[in-house]
Amino acid sequence: MDFTKGEEQVVTSATLFPLTSKQWHYLAAEQRVAKLTPEEVNFLWHVERGNFKETQSILERGTINVDCVGIRQRRPVCAIELAATNNDFHMVRLLAERGASPLKKPGFSKGMVKDVNEDEKGLGVYNALCSPAYLCTMQEDPLSAAYELSSDLQNVQSSRDNSGTSQEEYARLLTQLSKFAVDIVSCCKTSDEVLTILNGNSNLTDDCHSCECLERNTADLRMLKMAAESKMKDFVAHRKCQTVIRKEWLSDQPSWSNRDGIGWTLAYLSYCFLVYVILMPFLALHYIIAPCSSINRVINAPKSKYITNMFANIQFIVAAICIHVLLPPGSGGSVSVTSRVVVALMIIFDLALIWMEVGHIYIQGTRYYFGNVWNWVHIFVLLVFLLNYSLQIVNGVVHVSRMVFTLVELISGICLVLACLRLMRYWYTSTVMGPLLCILTAMLGDIIRFLCIFGTVVFSFALGFYYVFEQCDNSAYSELGSAVTSIFATVFGLDTTAGLSVDMVINDTTRTINMSRHYENVGYVLYSACGITVVIVMINICIAMLSDRYSRMKKNIEVEWKYTRTKIWLDYMNFPILPAPYNIIPSIACLLFPFSKFCRSKPEINKTCEIEKSAKGSHNNPADFSTLTYKQLLPIILNRYAAAKQIATEEEFIVVPEHNYIRENEELGKQIALKKISAEPEIRPVWSIWNHTDSPNI
Repeated sequence: MDFTKGEEQVVTSATLFPLTSKQWHYLAAEQRVAKLTPEEVNFLWHVERGNFKETQSILERGTINVDCVGIRQRRPVCAIELAATNNDFHMVRLLAERGASPLKKPGFSKGMVKDVNEDEKGLGVYNALCSPAYLCTMQEDPLSAAYELSSDLQNVQSSRDNSGTSQEEYARLLTQLSKFAVDIVSCCKTSDEVLTILNGNSNLTDDCHSCECLERNTADLRMLKMAAESKMKDFVAHRKCQTVIRKEWLSDQPSWSNRDGIGWTLAYLSYCFLVYVILMPFLALHYIIAPCSSINRVINAPKSKYITNMFANIQFIVAAICIHVLLPPGSGGSVSVTSRVVVALMIIFDLALIWMEVGHIYIQGTRYYFGNVWNWVHIFVLLVFLLNYSLQIVNGVVHVSRMVFTLVELISGICLVLACLRLMRYWYTSTVMGPLLCILTAMLGDIIRFLCIFGTVVFSFALGFYYVFEQCDNSAYSELGSAVTSIFATVFGLDTTAGLSVDMVINDTTRTINMSRHYENVGYVLYSACGITVVIVMINICIAMLSDRYSRMKKNIEVEWKYTRTKIWLDYMNFPILPAPYNIIPSIACLLFPFSKFCRSKPEINKTCEIEKSAKGSHNNPADFSTLTYKQLLPIILNRYAAAKQIATEEEFIVVPEHNYIRENEELGKQIALKKISAEPEIRPVWSIWNHTDSPNI
């Protein structure tokens, strides 16, 4: 092709539509870069089209730079990005074996308006990073990497830089990551495998000493917590995850508590009231004195801690109401001696609840804890009640202004409403009330946006009424506050047209003019427009908007509810054992906790216990995966994923004879009998596509 005939020469042999030489150069510049050699251009071309053998042949020569950068769509791309974008597992693995550098996350300049090139570059890199091929091959822990990418994409998607521009593309990548995580957990075959995947690289081990009585041996569920924080709702709500987490949630509960029937339900409610309310003082005292006793398992289960915490909040609200009704303050806000003692006990109860929230912040982290609005509400309510009771105590010693005392009492009334509303949070675990609460919670955003528009419309008409009737003393619309109230009364069906009838007479220099009729006509016009806009249009828009939200939420309500319920369950997995107000009393477990680290600092003993458990499980069931660590199990799951996605062929399967497995377990048993600790046996991969050295034999 000759480009020397001038800029206006028409080229028709290589394009569907005629192009001049200048246009052809512009188009060709999108796919090439001057710094690449012909061999590198050929290499990138084969990588992009998935030609595995040709690419392998080029790499075997050893003269190619595997990290060479080309140009696609006027943005720089490397070979690993091209292969990952195509989701080519074999090509990505080939490049990784040849030393391809991992991709770096794109950095966006905050506060700067992006152009198209920068936006396309970021989307291209994230598209490669989120591909299953890149996650499985280039990442040491694909699930953790998927969770981190999900959090990053959510931050990028919600940023103002991408407002109304690339949000749909990032939402597609989030869906892709969620589907990958769901596919991974779907490849698990047993509960032990699912639990290992949900625990992740946990460092928790079962101790052999008596120090294990100081804390409950619960699953860490680190990966599940990361999924919940990353808002991977489909992964969290997966049936296998729900089965495992529900088993952990119901541990140490009576075996008959899950039986169907109203009789069993009433029996369990009676059991909860008897154990967690009536006997709770004795159980708490027993735990404080003897924390290693097996009886403490009754209150140490996750669901038990959930119920005791719920009863503690209910008792505080009931006690606050009873004190206000039965022991009202005397004149000037002073209290009697009996009332002062009761109020002092309420202060202790309040401080215990605040200390409980401090424990939540320490366990969950400040970002996660304060990300929930209801936690802010709870802290505010407790502080207001603490201020109220403190003023009642010091009022007899230090003079407190009656206005301050009354103001705190009024705010306490509002806080009591918020505290009662917060109790609905405990309904999320109910199969009956939980889904409905999720729908109502999802509607809050729409309701707030509607109220902003609704309030603007109402206030606009109120200003109009006030401007017209401000000089009419006998009108309900002569004041701005009464005008707003009258319009709200109209919304609820009350007739407020009586306020439009006014007596307005203007004294002119020559005569007296009665303007009442004119004011009434303008008032009725405004009233009609307000009725049509507010009552007919706005209210129906609100109904339609909430109906649309309800219909959209109804399709995915099970996932939303299970996700919300699981977050609550996870909060109580490592929850403090004793509820308020018993949690302010230090137990022996707290005093012995620093010494428990010495019991865990003996790797030989811990290793012996792990080998004993491994041999015991192996002899009972040769196919038991419960002894595998997360690092050992992950390659197996990835190979199953490869088989499910038809990435690995039948010829790539490796079958390990069962007698080898049994012989290895017999040798392991001899090691335990001789109390010798040796290195783990050499482990072979399941399929050759992932050649991890720590993959277990199956």
